[in-house]
Amino acid sequence: MPRRLAAFLALALPFAAGADEAEPPPVADDAGILLHVDLATFELGALDLDTAAIGPTLRVSIGSPSHPTPTGEFRPTRIIENPSWTPGPIARSFGAREHSPSRTSPLGVGKLPLEFGAIQIHAGADPLLLGKPMSLGCVSLDDASWSRLIEWLEERESLQAWHRHENGETESRFRRPIRVVVR
Repeated sequence: MPRRLAAFLALALPFAAGADEAEPPPVADDAGILLHVDLATFELGALDLDTAAIGPTLRVSIGSPSHPTPTGEFRPTRIIENPSWTPGPIARSFGAREHSPSRTSPLGVGKLPLEFGAIQIHAGADPLLLGKPMSLGCVSLDDASWSRLIEWLEERESLQAWHRHENGETESRFRRPIRVVVR
């Protein structure tokens, strides 16, 4: 068994076995999807805990030393494509301006809000910056990697139908339980 697969399964098995008894899974028959962000290797991996199907392993950029990516477990509820972007105070101090919904905003083609402040997993990363701690805390992928992740989630029937909002963003909610673990 390849070393990366063994490490990924070691992380996932407690989730699949129901080791987290404090909170029952949203769907009793479905162990769900695990997205794991490894800050040390700058990688995001995906695993279907119900079938043990391994998804893509994608190169990411993470938070800088002065704005580290928060660690822990998150349970996002939605994915947004064609996202708008409102810069926070730090980005505004560098001259950043708000972007209406588009595929060319600083968030690229999509974002997965971690429902923790403004931190999210999003597209739009410059491929030359992948593998580096460059963001204000977010986990960033290039647009092509984002699309691979969304395709894999759709193949696993993890997403509900996409709905376009009046503001131009397109949103899907998760049909299956999802956990994002950042370590």
